[in-house]
Amino acid sequence: MSVGARIFVAIIFIVMAISFIATTAVLYHEFKDTDWLSFATFYSHLFIFFPTFGIIALTAFYIPSCVFVDMYWNHISFGRVRFIIGFIVICASSYFIATNILKGDVPAIWEIKPEILKTDRGEDVDCLPGGQPCRRISVLEALNNLRGISQGRTDLSRFARSCSPDPLIEPSEDLLEKRYCFLTKTLLTAQSCCKVQQNFSNMLEKAYADPANLSLIGEVHAILLPFKVFFLLIVLIIGILLALWRKSIDKYYPDYVTYVERSILLGAFALLFWPLSNHAYLLSADLLYGSFADGIYGSLAPLMSILFGAWALMLLFFFFRRYERDLEAAGKIIGVICSAVAIVKYEEIIDYSVRIAGSGADLVTLGVVAACAVVIFIPLLRRIRGQKAASDNEKLTDKSTSASTQS
Repeated sequence: MSVGARIFVAIIFIVMAISFIATTAVLYHEFKDTDWLSFATFYSHLFIFFPTFGIIALTAFYIPSCVFVDMYWNHISFGRVRFIIGFIVICASSYFIATNILKGDVPAIWEIKPEILKTDRGEDVDCLPGGQPCRRISVLEALNNLRGISQGRTDLSRFARSCSPDPLIEPSEDLLEKRYCFLTKTLLTAQSCCKVQQNFSNMLEKAYADPANLSLIGEVHAILLPFKVFFLLIVLIIGILLALWRKSIDKYYPDYVTYVERSILLGAFALLFWPLSNHAYLLSADLLYGSFADGIYGSLAPLMSILFGAWALMLLFFFFRRYERDLEAAGKIIGVICSAVAIVKYEEIIDYSVRIAGSGADLVTLGVVAACAVVIFIPLLRRIRGQKAASDNEKLTDKSTSASTQS
């Protein structure tokens, strides 16, 4: 495998890793006096996943990506042209997708300066029958309230109700029942709570409309979001194409096959934490914003989860080969069973995701997440060093053989 491929991939991956860390670092710097951890866990798909499992996935996909680049550059017909065109398309797609995500209907809470958020004291909202008001609590109090309840319950999906019911269908009893509204700390019907959530969303939009109120992390996020989208696209595409070129890997890179297989599986496992944290965020957002937060991002979330699940299952079938047949079969059966369970127990999985990797995450659960990251990360570093040493030995052997042949 060429040194050029290693350097090219290393530069791109290092830039992405720096962007992952920078986003969370800026959030901490700006909101460290405003309970920054509540913001980080609420938006864990941005501020927790990428600096941890995102970097692990980059580490896992490093050698497979080097193999991918080298193979297209040296062994695939018209590979260089195809690689350059594909790279440009992915870059353009990342920018386009990121730009459209940033055009969401309602701004994120952290996109507004912390000193502006502190000035919000809540307000009375005309939400009850007969024009009676109910009190919306402040933004920061609502965020802390959601975090506190999330740490004590694993059934928050029961409190998320649509604010846009179908006008052609009679309202269900679910919409007429009184349930806890996280913005008032009282029991309200879906219609009443939605009015408060509308007021909450309007307040954030009004604050966001003034450029003087915009936070530093919001500006940094807008700049670095294309790197995150690029990362998700690139690992999906590399995983799929390496599976399709599976025989070519065996042919041209026999010394790397075992490492590529194990690394891709570990990287796929690490990436599965992103759809979990993403759905945890969407559920938490529904509890504060209601369905007013739905936009292109929220509508695409189920599709992205299905895509990542199918992608991981495909990698399991294509790269779980160099093991005993019984172990291989068991691994694939377990993968299918887990996929079926994820479909059947969809809401329960999201509820637990909120508690473990979302707004309900505390220092203990975050410590467990960090420990899992370390358990995956250390063997990967050892394998990279071992693979590098094997590659260096291979080069020395080739040089010695060449020298003896010439002599």
